[in-house]
Amino acid sequence: MKFKNTGTEPLIIKNARGSCGCTVPNWPKEPILPGESGQIEIRYATNRTGPINKKVTVTTNEEKEHVISVLGTVNPEVKK
Repeated sequence: MKFKNTGTEPLIIKNARGSCGCTVPNWPKEPILPGESGQIEIRYATNRTGPINKKVTVTTNEEKEHVISVLGTVNPEVKK
């Protein structure tokens, strides 16, 4: 997920945590300066087929949490 710091102060992502062990976020560790962009990568264990409805909670220096919803479907592998 790409994002942009639209504020006037550097944005610091303190933590990002998935709602379960199958959802693993990776985020920038350096401050994102005003007007700059960053990206949070979210990996999901695709060995589990079926619908996905997971959340990643992001804590920043804004003193509030942001929630990213991860929605989709993992289809079974098609044998050739």
